[in-house]
Amino acid sequence: ISAVKDTATIKDISKNIERVLKGANLGIVKEFVGHGVGHRLHEEPNIPNYVNGSLSFELLEGMTIAIEPMAILGGEAVFIDNDGWTVKTKNDDMSAHFEDTILVTKSGFEILTRN
Repeated sequence: ISAVKDTATIKDISKNIERVLKGANLGIVKEFVGHGVGHRLHEEPNIPNYVNGSLSFELLEGMTIAIEPMAILGGEAVFIDNDGWTVKTKNDDMSAHFEDTILVTKSGFEILTRN
């Protein structure tokens, strides 16, 4: 979250998430990403939890994004259960999913889900 500010890029956020997860020896779920929030719940830009390809999209003041790191003790493989909603790890490893909705401000950010 600390990387969020006006003119920051998606890469800035993804790089920080990846650094923290890898530094803790946690697996990174790559199938699911954070995203923009606006008229619809899931909008562009996608915000991966790792650096992947071209992530040069620039955040602008007033944008709202969801940052959603998912971490696994062990591997990185997940699957969607038969109910079509529940995400499970393939090896029954413990996992965690965190989500915050963030408003991009000129000087940084406001965490909307914690106020």
